[in-house]
Parts: sequence; C-alpha cells; structure tokens
Amino acid sequence: MRLLIALVGTVGLGAILLALLILAHLTQKWEAVARSNSYYRLFYVAAALVGVASLVRVVRMGHLSPVVGPSIPSAQVLLYEPQSWFYLCFYYIPLATGLTISLWLTWRNWGWLLREQDS
Repeated sequence: MRLLIALVGTVGLGAILLALLILAHLTQKWEAVARSNSYYRLFYVAAALVGVASLVRVVRMGHLSPVVGPSIPSAQVLLYEPQSWFYLCFYYIPLATGLTISLWLTWRNWGWLLREQDS
C-alpha cells in the first residue's frame, strides 16, 4: 500500500512538472504577443526544482523500508527517513521554492483573467 501511495505521489509531481512546462510555453507565446517583460524562464527554473524533488521521491521509492542494522550504517539511514536533512534539502525546499515561484509567476502573468475590468 505504501508503494502505491508513493507511486501515485510521484505521478502527481510529474503532472505538476508537465503543467509548469505547458505554462512556460504559453507564457512565452503570450509575452511575445503582448510585448511585455520576459519572465517565462522562471517557469523552467520552477520546473527544474520540482523535477529535483520528483527524482528524490523516485529514489526514495526504492528504499521505502530500510533495515537498520549492522549492514546499513547510520549515515545511510538518514537518506531514507522523511524527517532527515537530506530529504529536507533535496525534496521539501526545492518543491516549496518551485511551487512558490510558479504561483507568483502565474498570478503575475495570468491574473488579469480573474480580475474585474471596468470598461
């Protein structure tokens, strides 16, 4: 069951990555038409950060339940625990940073669709 949940979570991150790439392409086209400042490259940065988080999750899927004992040193066990520094630095921080960048950029570029305009 844990493997199924981990697999679905990884597919979800892949879907977010694909959505960010589509938004980058659409924003690039829109900024070319509107002749506005070019910030679409930040979507690619956000997609790369989400990609790093996705890769760490895939690596973690292969090691869902490590056996702690004499065969695995305690330094390696830190790679597998979700509360470890490795998981914090290479999963949570890149994921949160990438999603924050994409949220800000999406609101900046596409927020006009939600705002009321007086004509």
